[in-house]
Amino acid sequence: MKKSEALMVVFLLRADEFYLLTRFSNRAFLQYMTYRMAHHALEYYLKAGLSVFLPVEGMKKLGHDVVSLWKEYKRHVPAIEVDARVISHINNFESMRYPDTSKIRGTLWGASYKEFFKRFTKTPEKVRDMVACFSLEDFDKIIWTLRNSLPQGNLLPFITVTEDAETYLYYENKYFLKREKRDRGA
Repeated sequence: MKKSEALMVVFLLRADEFYLLTRFSNRAFLQYMTYRMAHHALEYYLKAGLSVFLPVEGMKKLGHDVVSLWKEYKRHVPAIEVDARVISHINNFESMRYPDTSKIRGTLWGASYKEFFKRFTKTPEKVRDMVACFSLEDFDKIIWTLRNSLPQGNLLPFITVTEDAETYLYYENKYFLKREKRDRGA
């Protein structure tokens, strides 16, 4: 395994964990945690992909800004189709780290990103940036699009180890214990 591939796997494992935390937080209706974990997940998936093309120092220069990471990723993987407006919107979630400086003052929970941008199409960007929207269904599609754009991304296992069992998450977002997977003959 090349050094860049090993680094990609390390970033990918962290990205997968943040993705699982995003989904858990969303299901538990932990709004602000969902937004923060969504930002981290997106950041780490982009860094996983970029690690194949850039040294760590190059990624550090891009920081935590997912818009910058996305632009750099698009330079290397131009065929990937994700709405840049959604990337920009998720980037605003980073400011939620510090409540006293966060621009976000309200949330639109569960609306699709398409619906969000349609509702706020004539709203000045400065005002639109004060509302955080999160759609788990749309976020899932973005994450799986990113994950599948990684070298052999569609073949990489999605595994997280929990205290009680290994849990596998499949594209259909169904959880199976390792034992259940074996019982199904997979």
